[in-house]
Amino acid sequence: NRRTDRYGGSIENRMRFLLEIVDGIKARVRIPLVVRISADEFVKGGNTLEHTTRVARALQAHGVQAISVSVGVYESFNTQSMVTGEQEGRWLSLAQAIKHEVQVPVFGVGRIKRPEVAEAAIAAGQCDLPLFGRAAVADPELPNKIACGEQQRVMWCLSCNVCLGRASRPE
Repeated sequence: NRRTDRYGGSIENRMRFLLEIVDGIKARVRIPLVVRISADEFVKGGNTLEHTTRVARALQAHGVQAISVSVGVYESFNTQSMVTGEQEGRWLSLAQAIKHEVQVPVFGVGRIKRPEVAEAAIAAGQCDLPLFGRAAVADPELPNKIACGEQQRVMWCLSCNVCLGRASRPE
């Protein structure tokens, strides 16, 4: 954000648009509001964890009921696409840093594929709700199969990113 008006410059100005949207939604509907933020954009001049913790506190102050913590932006996709072999739950420490700053529930991501990784994240206080993103694309019935004790039937995510290619193609 290189704007020079009231929406650019300082972190307070840069979060103004987001907070105006949140306030507008809160004024019009009575539903729980969850906002997804990027803990670190991984680009020069982009938001960092230091910025994002301030944004998270502001979101809480504006009545957001939960914060979903992700990473990156389009320009940093290769930094956060997590190819096969990278650590499962890689970005949970960023969710944990946000969790220490707010009292609302925090959702965490990071190529979480297995229930034991999700359970360990909760037990360690890294997040309140670990999200199965691409793992749920690989097997949309993943949560049901785990809940029913049918892990042997799960189509496990291979971290190949084929799902991203499929999602970006028109039907």
